[in-house]
Amino acid sequence: MLVIRRPTNQLTNDMRQVLQSAVVLLVVAVILGGCRSDSTSSNSNNNTTVSSGMTATINGKSWSGQVVGFRHAGPLNNLQFEGWVTTPFQQIPIGVSPTIKGPGTYPFVTNQSAGYVASVSYNITTASYSQIIDGSLTITVLTATNVQGTFQFRAISGMGDTVVVTNGQFNVPLS
Repeated sequence: MLVIRRPTNQLTNDMRQVLQSAVVLLVVAVILGGCRSDSTSSNSNNNTTVSSGMTATINGKSWSGQVVGFRHAGPLNNLQFEGWVTTPFQQIPIGVSPTIKGPGTYPFVTNQSAGYVASVSYNITTASYSQIIDGSLTITVLTATNVQGTFQFRAISGMGDTVVVTNGQFNVPLS
């Protein structure tokens, strides 16, 4: 009898990493959900990119997800939001720390030499694409209660696969 076994260690490790990232993000969101910035940063541009949600083209296919977002003041002083779909699981978390003060374009970077860190990843059930090749986030509207804009990026998974995310748009109510 011939038994074909696929290597499960890498898949299991990637799945564990994705699930751990999702759990950490959800725990932080729940714990900090009550925190709210009293900042009065605003933008007179009232253009809406999408109605409360996130859309993108992922590897050439249209994608649309639910959103949640937080803007924190004090020691955390950051902006976090994400779009997700539960079945099949897909997640695009975006974070900027410290919180930006207004509209502008911010490259996704992994060091603080720019004075801030903008991060993004694309997570699915079997992999996390978190090694950023290039990309940027453009904020068009930023108020105490809403963030809107666009994004695009390319990233590599732990298994070496590449994801290309283009035409990203978001309109996120902040709490």
